[in-house]
Amino acid sequence: MFWYTFAATLLAGWFLFGWLVLRQGFVDSVGEALGTASALLLTISVVEAARRHRARGAASER
Repeated sequence: MFWYTFAATLLAGWFLFGWLVLRQGFVDSVGEALGTASALLLTISVVEAARRHRARGAASER
């Protein structure tokens, strides 16, 4: 649960940084935060798939 809260906090911070500090438009900042969230989900998916593949390979070698 900690990592979900951590990721959500980072995404909210990224949104606020783009909107308030970089003075992007609201819609641009939302889009950038959603794009970052999508990239984060894709990265997590690839890493977990690789971990499961390795674990399955190690179990079948026994």
